[in-house]
Amino acid sequence: VLYMLSAENTGGSEGFYTLTDLTGFDANVSVLGGSSNLNNTGAGSLDATGNWLLATNQSLAAGAEDVWSLVVTAQVSGAVMDGTTNVSLCATNSEGYVAGSGLYNEATLTVSNSTQISTDEDCGEVPPVIVVEKTFESVGAMDSNGVFTVTYTIDAENTGGSLGYYSAVDTTGFDTNVSVLGATSNLNSTGAGPLDGSGNWLLATNQALDAGAVDSYELVVTAQVSQAVLEGETNVTACLLEENAYVTGNGLYNEVTLTVSNSTQVSTDEDCGEVPPVIVLDKVFSGATPIDSNGTFEVTYTLTAENTGGSEGAYSLSDTSGFDTNVSILGASSNLNSTGAGSLDSSGSWTLATDLPLAAGDVDSWSLVVTAQV
Repeated sequence: VLYMLSAENTGGSEGFYTLTDLTGFDANVSVLGGSSNLNNTGAGSLDATGNWLLATNQSLAAGAEDVWSLVVTAQVSGAVMDGTTNVSLCATNSEGYVAGSGLYNEATLTVSNSTQISTDEDCGEVPPVIVVEKTFESVGAMDSNGVFTVTYTIDAENTGGSLGYYSAVDTTGFDTNVSVLGATSNLNSTGAGPLDGSGNWLLATNQALDAGAVDSYELVVTAQVSQAVLEGETNVTACLLEENAYVTGNGLYNEVTLTVSNSTQVSTDEDCGEVPPVIVLDKVFSGATPIDSNGTFEVTYTLTAENTGGSEGAYSLSDTSGFDTNVSILGASSNLNSTGAGSLDSSGSWTLATDLPLAAGDVDSWSLVVTAQV
């Protein structure tokens, strides 16, 4: 932060003065040190107290002016950098700027051997600090082709004290069995703009953001799981968290990177959602018993329901026989995961499950035993 201080002798004879300078920055801004120089004669270093004696009994001829340059090195708090809090703007009252706001600074000049004291203050705003936050919001139901949508919100907040500009890039890092088909984004609910299927999108370039303001983006990605997942040949991965950060290549990972213009500030955040459930059915004829003297026998089928998706789902299961016209059904029984058999009637059309939950990666195994007679 650069301040200029001038001491002018408007009297008619040489005088001497003492000059002190005091910072009164916002509580979230710390002083690290500084430097000062008089009339461009070379800089002298200052400590981190923020309360400095710049001159003692400095002579100043009648009509002359001393010009001081004061450079303060400061740092905003971690809370400002991570978006937890905002700095204050310069505040004023009837007497002028108020200490404890913005980049307040006050100089006091005392004339030697005199009661003359001159005080002046000024205030500047903290530079922009633009922080990004990514949030997974929701995932839509999957259609029969494995297509679904996933929604994220991206918030860019300026926790600093002055107008700033930023660019934002969003990158997907989905499980390898999930392809991006396209997307749409909108800023502050102003209407959606289409995005391609690359999964790497430039959302903003040199976007202006006032101090204290927030830009909110909605990103809706259209994606599709692979045929291998739909056929039960492989499973998608769940979101993976390591050292408090999600790992790309798992679930519906998504990352945004925000760069503040004319600055070295880069803010990155990621979030991850789970792929919708994909419940795949497989049925296998397991065998039949020999026919007895009455023409009666039993036939056994095994049915498996596997959730190859990334989140819990629920399924309903019905079974229908279509035997040869010379084979009658006398009844049946079914059991789930070897938990005990439940009897079924002789209709040949049975509801085995209704809205039965199945966790991601789990398999339900049904045994269906049909008693029939030729």
